[in-house]
Amino acid sequence: MRIYLLDLGWMEGDENWMIALSSFATKDNRNVRSRWSEFPVYGVLIETETGLILYDTGMNPADCDVSNRFPYYYRDNQLLTEQLKLMNYKVEDISAVVLSHLHDDHCGNLGLFTHADVYVAESEFKYVRTEKTNGRTPRGAYKRALTEGFNFKLVKADFWLTEKVKVINLPGHTPGFLGLQVHLEKDGVKLFVMDASNSKQNYGPPAVTAVGLYNNEQYYNSIEKIRNLEKEHNAEVIFGHDMEQFRRLRQAPDFYT
Repeated sequence: MRIYLLDLGWMEGDENWMIALSSFATKDNRNVRSRWSEFPVYGVLIETETGLILYDTGMNPADCDVSNRFPYYYRDNQLLTEQLKLMNYKVEDISAVVLSHLHDDHCGNLGLFTHADVYVAESEFKYVRTEKTNGRTPRGAYKRALTEGFNFKLVKADFWLTEKVKVINLPGHTPGFLGLQVHLEKDGVKLFVMDASNSKQNYGPPAVTAVGLYNNEQYYNSIEKIRNLEKEHNAEVIFGHDMEQFRRLRQAPDFYT
């Protein structure tokens, strides 16, 4: 089994959105400037004996430089289709997609995968569908969220997708959220947690929130769940938007095995 990290571009924005109050004024320092930072956008491709699994699909290219709060950028070689070509794959080769959640930077290219099984947390799926059905805009970056036209598999509880890949529930950032626990023969256990913990600063300890969480209590509980899994399996936690960590990780066509 191999894991490839697909570099799908980057977002830019005020770090305070990702790490709440990462910069703030005080009586002695009243004119603090916010930090405008870069945050990776990526997917995880997993080769298994039963087929290819993709964890998150990245941002849609049509959203490049559209947002004022979190503009997204990419180079041509960071398109999802181009990243797959590094391993001589194409989108049709992927049999299963696991979405951490339905925010635009994680499901933006879902339209490429009408042929695949798509796993999403049931509570996340129902929240988005209910809001849209009732003519409301879901709270968060849900412009690209699609709830029809795919072979959705709704996830209620943690389960083993394959013998070595476990889907784990980590709600809080959004109503429903899925991480991956992957057991590798040589490189050990990897915990892919995406926005359940944006960065090492969020992870702590102590844990630090992001701005605009759906449920703070669930968020902190999910952080503790990740921490317990890390300890139990001597695992490496791979965060969702930590550019410093991402630059240190092996990226496709390099791999973990």
